[in-house]
Amino acid sequence: MRIAYIGNHGPYWSTESMWDRAFERAGHQVTRIPQELTHRHPHSVMSDILTLHPDVVFYSRTHDSTALTPNNWTSNWRYLESEGIKTAALHADLFWGLEAERESLIKDGDPLFTMGTVFTADGGHQEEFAKYGVNHVWCPPCIDIENAHEGVWKEEYACDVVFVGSGGYHPAYPERPALIQAAHEKWGERFKHFGNDGIAVVRGQELCDVIASAKVVLGDSCFALNPDKVVDYYWSDRIPETLGRGGVMAHARTLGLEAFSSSPYLGMNTMFQTPNDVDSIINYTHELVGLSLYSDQKIGMQVVRKHHTFDARAKEVLDALGLG
Repeated sequence: MRIAYIGNHGPYWSTESMWDRAFERAGHQVTRIPQELTHRHPHSVMSDILTLHPDVVFYSRTHDSTALTPNNWTSNWRYLESEGIKTAALHADLFWGLEAERESLIKDGDPLFTMGTVFTADGGHQEEFAKYGVNHVWCPPCIDIENAHEGVWKEEYACDVVFVGSGGYHPAYPERPALIQAAHEKWGERFKHFGNDGIAVVRGQELCDVIASAKVVLGDSCFALNPDKVVDYYWSDRIPETLGRGGVMAHARTLGLEAFSSSPYLGMNTMFQTPNDVDSIINYTHELVGLSLYSDQKIGMQVVRKHHTFDARAKEVLDALGLG
């Protein structure tokens, strides 16, 4: 199958690069189109796409500032579809409930949301998407299969509790920095934080080793700790990223998460609402290490490798587009 993909394909760790590798592992031909070319040379990009005549054009982006020119590209999607080429957006984050600028992208018909099908990790706003004419399909978060394996315990990473991710976060969700601050105050040196905000970013094998060296990985997803705004059927990719590496994770209860896989451990029975609740999870971990918990971790990795990788999602996306 021929795929044309507009996005940020440069960094090895970009979402687009992970999709690229998954599609190619499945035997598909992926033509990577740098997103900046759609700004500088839009007519040339369209000409190249029509010459290639792919089965589908995908488009991903993360930051609002990289939006395509609305009217031109919405018209381009319709023209491509008239030529028998599917169009679809791939996005791994929330838009509803955050900054007004984000929601306006949906309401005002940004090209990300005027494609034939829009796949995002937000399964909790189907009615809102439909209200604005977006053909939305839920695509739960996943892990690159290359990283779905156990790490090695290392003394420099050893801790009781670890959080991986940015501390500063969306202004609409102050619970994230509050959680991290509370963790520092509660556990002191027993707590480690890796992420943005001037703190070391860990990926790939290094992230595997960090997770293997912590007793519990503290989880969080946008709005997960705000009972008034929690989003059903939405959670961070840190869940498959952690469980796929055999980690023990504590995460706030979220509707839909319990059915994330068939494993009782992945059912996230050890949910928390405040840092105080995590102490019981640490004790629970101590009691079960080497017994059923370790077995559940192994099952968890196997389930994630089978059902929650970019490879699995690539097949699901193409099937949803009628291209399977």
